[in-house]
Amino acid sequence: MYFKKATPESVGINSCEITKMINAINKHNIPLHSLLIARGDKLISENYWAPIKAQDNHRMYSQTKSYVGMAVSQLIAEGKLGLDDKIIDHFPEYLPEEVHPYLAAQTIEHMLNMHTCFTDCPWFENHDGDRVKYYFSMKPVHYPGTVYYYDSTGSFVLGALVQKITGKTFLDYLKDKALTKIGFSENSKVLTCPGGFAWGDSALLCTPMDMLLFARLLANKGEWNGEQLLDRNAVEQTIAVPCSCGGAGGYIFSGLGYGRQVWRTYEDSFSFFGMHCQFMIHNPKTDITMVCTAGCQRGSSGLAKEVIYGSFFDFIVDKAKDTALPESEAYDELLALSSSLKLTTVCGNDTSIIADQINGKTFKMEENPMGVKEFTIKLDGKYGEFCYVNAQGNKTIKFGIKENVLQQFPEIGYSKDLGGVRTQDHTYLCAASACWTQDNKFKLLTQIIDEYIGTLDVIVGFNDGKAVLQMIGDAEDFLKEYNGYATSK
Repeated sequence: MYFKKATPESVGINSCEITKMINAINKHNIPLHSLLIARGDKLISENYWAPIKAQDNHRMYSQTKSYVGMAVSQLIAEGKLGLDDKIIDHFPEYLPEEVHPYLAAQTIEHMLNMHTCFTDCPWFENHDGDRVKYYFSMKPVHYPGTVYYYDSTGSFVLGALVQKITGKTFLDYLKDKALTKIGFSENSKVLTCPGGFAWGDSALLCTPMDMLLFARLLANKGEWNGEQLLDRNAVEQTIAVPCSCGGAGGYIFSGLGYGRQVWRTYEDSFSFFGMHCQFMIHNPKTDITMVCTAGCQRGSSGLAKEVIYGSFFDFIVDKAKDTALPESEAYDELLALSSSLKLTTVCGNDTSIIADQINGKTFKMEENPMGVKEFTIKLDGKYGEFCYVNAQGNKTIKFGIKENVLQQFPEIGYSKDLGGVRTQDHTYLCAASACWTQDNKFKLLTQIIDEYIGTLDVIVGFNDGKAVLQMIGDAEDFLKEYNGYATSK
């Protein structure tokens, strides 16, 4: 094990500041899954929100891009690629009869820095085709190398390029070069897409510790225990982040620069981050690294990002000292808090004045976008069931009242190893909790915590004998049938 466990105080950080950070995150009900903090080679805080465990692979979403960026930079250092290479020269078999001049001018460097000629690629609307072929069939929007746009599918094509050159996925290529030697998990993997290429912009699955190890390797400029595993200049160029991205997404922390699939953030730190709030931040001045994983809804992830980034710098980086601090009881309090962490649940009341009236009552529904024909809420003390009938038949989600119940999500046939392609009988692990947000309003939160991450909010409002069902499914490419409103007959 590379990282040596140590108290925060031994490296100049007060344990109570880490406690403050965790409490700030919990205060906002952010569905964090893990939080790891290290200074140098010392692991000073390791936290998992039950039922998440240290050994669990976690979907890293767009953190995946940073691995692709490093793999491309390494190939450039080896002379197998050039920054000025035109991307069309590497995929002649995918090109249309007439290549648009904007696309013809697009280079590897443009793609690494998100300065491509495209602004959108609705790949999830075209599951059956080869995603690389689809990329080259799109009509360019503007000349490349001019303006920033987060071209996620361009990152996918870069990952495919690594695979085409090396005969390996970008992850296996990096494992052979460095990751295996630094202790990266053997069971880490990357999902694939139609066409056979690794899902290089979104689908790395590894542990939070793996992320911390990778961050440390880059902070060490590719050196590990005296051995230069990755080209030093390639690493330096990857984390240099030279390009402006113009306040991407409207968040200050993500508008400080982007390059080679890595972000610049506060105080000259470099960062990876993915949808649903999977983050890695390394601050070179203090040599402090933070990794976290989460399952934030995309609609609320902006606040979550600001809270996580802000609290890390406010409580940890900005208050770190250069010398050791006296050991204190604050460390024991931090350990106690860490051992008590649980995945977030809904917030509200345990019961309602109408709970008995609706308990076990079946509501037949008018035609609706979700195809829900009927539903029943069954309440039994601290637990219950939400039963419904949709196009697949009878479904049940078990829940605790403000307490999570672990189970398989009842919808079957979602994607597994091949992105966007349904797999017969496959289901996702989830956790569900419920409460009453008002006397006439019931809420069920289902958090999917598997190789794919998502959330389903079910809100039921009752009035004048009617029930209105609202479903909000939030995920990258599933739960689409769980969105809309339905009124009882």
